[in-house]
Amino acid sequence: MLLSHRAFRRFDELQALTNRQLQDTVRHAVRGKYIVITGKGKHRRLVLTHKGKRLVNQKAMENLRPPTPASWDKKWRLVLFDIPEEFRKNRNSFAVGLKEMGFVQLQKSCFVFPFPCLDEIEVLADFHEVRPFITFLVAESLEGSKTLARRFKLT
Repeated sequence: MLLSHRAFRRFDELQALTNRQLQDTVRHAVRGKYIVITGKGKHRRLVLTHKGKRLVNQKAMENLRPPTPASWDKKWRLVLFDIPEEFRKNRNSFAVGLKEMGFVQLQKSCFVFPFPCLDEIEVLADFHEVRPFITFLVAESLEGSKTLARRFKLT
């Protein structure tokens, strides 16, 4: 499961809630089917449902960004994909996620980024359930790299 820094900060904020506020929050999450309560007495636990995990992951996706190193290593990261038509919705949302992370679209199924980002691509591909259809490349040269370098403000 994905958890962002923001999720941990929000957990700290939960510590400041009154018992009543916490009960209301849990009741709302149970009614919304984001969590279920298991066990009895001292063994009661709150467990995320599939819907709850999806919401946590969606919130984590909002903060998914590859870090920007101090200097560029002069390599391009390319994400290529050939996602079947039956997964069109997943394909489209994956492409939107790439754009939101700062990737530039070179062709319909080819995106480029100048910094290391494999971990973030794997997380994004897993989230959108398209990982088997993704190819990740690192290239030292790329046609149009001067234009891309300007677009990414590397020069």
